Amino acid sequence: MMDLPRLIILDVAHGNCAILQAADEIAIIDCAHGDTLIQAIRELHISYVDRIIISHADEDHIKGFIDLLADEQITVGHIYINPDGSKKTRTWTKLRRLIEYAKINKRTIRHFIHTDMEKPLSVGDVNLEILAPSMDMLGQAGGLDLTEKSLNSNSVSVVIRLVYQSRGIALLAGDIDQVGLDNLLSYWSNIQADVLVFPHHGGHVGLGKKEDNQAFTTLLCQQVKPKLVIFSIGREKHNNPRQEIVETVVKTLPDTHILCTQLSKKCCSPDGLLQVTSNHIIPLPSRGRELNHCCGGTVIIDLSKTQTEYEPNLAHRNFVENHVHTPLCKINS
Repeated sequence: MMDLPRLIILDVAHGNCAILQAADEIAIIDCAHGDTLIQAIRELHISYVDRIIISHADEDHIKGFIDLLADEQITVGHIYINPDGSKKTRTWTKLRRLIEYAKINKRTIRHFIHTDMEKPLSVGDVNLEILAPSMDMLGQAGGLDLTEKSLNSNSVSVVIRLVYQSRGIALLAGDIDQVGLDNLLSYWSNIQADVLVFPHHGGHVGLGKKEDNQAFTTLLCQQVKPKLVIFSIGREKHNNPRQEIVETVVKTLPDTHILCTQLSKKCCSPDGLLQVTSNHIIPLPSRGRELNHCCGGTVIIDLSKTQTEYEPNLAHRNFVENHVHTPLCKINS
């Protein structure tokens, strides 16, 4: 049994995946493509997962669950799904089939996840506050919210605030956009957390306008007030995080540590990768390790009553200072 709960943010390239370990319980929140999660599960000697939570139906949040649910060495107790009738990808359909198979053959219990669930979610002593979607937005991708704004899969993304010893530890924001954030803040007055996994990997949050990205980032940072902001990105896809978003984080939260799981192309040229070392990366699997694409890599966040500690911290700061040519984050010492 572990002395403290811990949250692991895996470097899965472009996508999200978090493992929450508390006491003898395990929850996995989202999983991108690739075998990083399976590798981590093997190294952590996990054979039973108490809860799987699917924030929304985009492939970079669900594809890795296909291998996990098909793995005969892993048993899953509960699956919390965010239904989306607008999503018609083969991956989403295949995952739904596997969930149905797990229900019938492995006695896995399926739930729909939303803010008004009858039983609060917890993993050990860590409470999982479901901040979005509200019941009236559940399954409404492709439709309208109550103010007649258009909803897509990102608008109704699940947002989770982890609370330990009455303190907000982490906000896992999925891919929530401006419409989703506005709806969330109409229900919740306190979304503060020590760690923010920034939504949509630091990409566009609305119609692709720079000023919209800046306004969204300012509002989110002011509400969360994190000590650490994580961008879960892949170097080879979508050119995230967007410069105006990182700059707005720095402007709004000048003392906050900013960490990308992989190196943005804006921060380090291809030639610069030849000089990058991975000595600061923790031993758990990081998808960018072999290609020297890691910046922060996989992050472990240990919880206590008084503070939140995470690795890498000082090692990551030193890495950026010594090896990253044009860091967007301009990390403060």
